[in-house]
Amino acid sequence: MIAWVKNLFKDSLIYGIGFGVSRFLQVLVLPIIARSLSLSEYGYYSNYVIFYTIAGGVFLLGMDNSVARFFFDSQDKLYHKKVFSIGLFCVLFVSFFVAIIFSFFPSALLKIISVPLAYSGALPFVLFTFPMLVLNNFFLNWFKWRRERFFFLINAIGTVALLLIPLAVIKPVGFLFIFKTIFFSQLIVAIVSIALSIKYIRFFFDRSLFISMLKYGFPWMLVFFLGLSRSYLDRFFLTHYL
Repeated sequence: MIAWVKNLFKDSLIYGIGFGVSRFLQVLVLPIIARSLSLSEYGYYSNYVIFYTIAGGVFLLGMDNSVARFFFDSQDKLYHKKVFSIGLFCVLFVSFFVAIIFSFFPSALLKIISVPLAYSGALPFVLFTFPMLVLNNFFLNWFKWRRERFFFLINAIGTVALLLIPLAVIKPVGFLFIFKTIFFSQLIVAIVSIALSIKYIRFFFDRSLFISMLKYGFPWMLVFFLGLSRSYLDRFFLTHYL
């Protein structure tokens, strides 16, 4: 019992540090961006961020929760690799496919999220940020459930740290540069996370397991979407009135 409590405390401390440091670094990033942009540019920046945040949660498809749910059904290592790989390749293919489809309709997408064509140069980086965000959210939960604490900290802190350093060092910071930096910070951490998880990645497919994981994850995706929509969706429609 005492050993269990110690492990619980240790895990909670590590995860708390990871999320706490990440949030603290985000607080440092925000003033740099706010000082570098005009009031209207900050509004368009915010709309882009809300878009890829919502897209990143929706096209994760709740697979991070599905992997955690089905992983513990067996002690078989091959089964663990199968569950992980099905979840990973599902979110990878779906998010990239959707990003490519969105890229064919830039004007319509910009109109929906209330960003003028003058700021469309950042759109390609925004579109391919959300697949990286999907991957990093997937890996973040994987490392947490696997209790791989050091890998968890790399993922949780890495994206914000790699965003903060260029913004703090390079001057001037422009609108397009911000989204380039966001994209590459997410990309680097996604590549590192893949490398850290390479031993679990296998190229096979189990249709029945995939359908079960998708069914389990779908309600979690809806909960995420509805939760964020309550806070953010109105901004897309109100921005052009300001």
